[in-house]
Amino acid sequence: MIITGIQGSPRNKGNTNFLLSLFMNECKSLGATTRIIEINQSIIPCKECGACENKGFCPTDDYMSKEVYGLFRDADAVVLATPVFFYNTPAQLKSLIDRSQALWARKYRLKLDEPCKNHRKGFLLSVGATKGKNLFDGINLTAKYFFDAISANFHGELTY
Repeated sequence: MIITGIQGSPRNKGNTNFLLSLFMNECKSLGATTRIIEINQSIIPCKECGACENKGFCPTDDYMSKEVYGLFRDADAVVLATPVFFYNTPAQLKSLIDRSQALWARKYRLKLDEPCKNHRKGFLLSVGATKGKNLFDGINLTAKYFFDAISANFHGELTY
């Protein structure tokens, strides 16, 4: 099993990274192959050029196109780890999520779904600095649609 974790915090050694590291180390101890996507790499925001809607891929040449799409394609599970920034994800992670529009377009516009990965699981890890009844609502909604775009079932969450 290949598990890809997304370290969605701009702070490399913060609480989000700590939680993701524990999660991924446990997966590795159970025999999984683990990979980490660092959002501090250069991911250019979506330009809404429309190429993905017509061709099924994003023409922007960066870390997303060179590494991230392939890591998603190969993953049996994707773990999205993020802090809460104004009830949602940090901007750097949001760029990765928005660029997943190319995968959504392949699936829903062009009907080029990946039938071999319909079993992919998505899991959310999120850390908030304050308490609030609806603190994770925005992130949960974003995660739900992100996982759909990458053909992953929203399998569960751990929020703190």
